[in-house]
Amino acid sequence: MRSMRNIPLRTVSAMGWAASILLHAAFGAFLVAGMSHAAQRPKDATIRVAIRETPRPPQKPVEVKNEAPAPRPKAEPRPKKAAKTAPPPANAPAKEPAREAPKPVFGLSANSVASGGAGVSMAVAVGNTLLAAPEKKFTPPVEVMPYTAPAEVRPPERKVVASSRLSAMPVPKKIVKADYPEDARRQGVEGAVILRLTIDEEGRVVKAVVLKGVGHGLDEISAEAARRFLFEPAKLEGTPVATVIPFTYRWELVN
Repeated sequence: MRSMRNIPLRTVSAMGWAASILLHAAFGAFLVAGMSHAAQRPKDATIRVAIRETPRPPQKPVEVKNEAPAPRPKAEPRPKKAAKTAPPPANAPAKEPAREAPKPVFGLSANSVASGGAGVSMAVAVGNTLLAAPEKKFTPPVEVMPYTAPAEVRPPERKVVASSRLSAMPVPKKIVKADYPEDARRQGVEGAVILRLTIDEEGRVVKAVVLKGVGHGLDEISAEAARRFLFEPAKLEGTPVATVIPFTYRWELVN
């Protein structure tokens, strides 16, 4: 500080000018150098950039399935309302209970009885038809109701009149008594063979069926003998008609 105070003012001013001139000279040289360097670059310099695109692998076609729409849930049916029935009138008669259909009971009425020769009879239980098999269990006469056999169980070979409609039952005129088989005689076989006889308008036996037998050859012999019977024909209001009757052929040993 002491040395600067001793320097004259003119000397300091001259130094400032010299420094300023040096700074401007250096700046000018820098500008010149930059301009010359820029002049050396080519004016038409072009930068080229090549872009290469890598090919993509082929893609498989995607199948689109047309799926059926889901079915709609069915609506539950509404419960039907019960039909309203009108109440019966106050004075309406009470309905009678349904009657049970009459069952077929083998036999005839109590008055339908005919008798034949020795060892032969036509007695049979009280019933309402001869187209049924004999019952194993007895049916009281008061429980026997009128019965009409269905068409499918009636004898198809001829038109017959039910015994309940007859005005006169057939009456035996000729009863054939068969010989006792020797084998049945030795064994002491006795009994009753129940037959069902179909008698035509002339009183001839056209069919004989064994309903209940005793065996030992007596059943066949009884049916064969019955086919040779002869009757006074049954009548319906005075007219001879065909009918079906039961017949009991009895086999008894005489000492």
